[in-house]
Amino acid sequence: MHRWYIFSSICLIISIFFLVIATLSGELSIGLIVIIPILIGSGPYAFIGFLLIFLSFIFFFIGRTSSIIPPNQIYQKETHQTQKNIQTGGVVLIGPIPIIFGSNWKIALLFGCIGILLLTLMIYMYYIQ
Repeated sequence: MHRWYIFSSICLIISIFFLVIATLSGELSIGLIVIIPILIGSGPYAFIGFLLIFLSFIFFFIGRTSSIIPPNQIYQKETHQTQKNIQTGGVVLIGPIPIIFGSNWKIALLFGCIGILLLTLMIYMYYIQ
């Protein structure tokens, strides 16, 4: 494992420890907005926890960028790439309207059925309340 990833993991574990201490001492409050967790801190333990989370992100991105092959070595390496047949698709719900896309018609049909199922579930949940 790359050393920057180890630094990142250590900072993240220690930050969780500090945030738990901050929560237990009343310096940190935790909430949810829709599905996004919100942390609000006002003390030294919360500050150290947030600082360590920020450092763990920095160490992670340093590790990602240092593992990239320099551009002058890309063409020196021999690569044998094999062709893979990958089929993709998806459903995006914008309000009650499903937008369906796929790499072929079978995948689009499958995700179309999933989209209609999700639309029906949304309408059903709306009228239950």
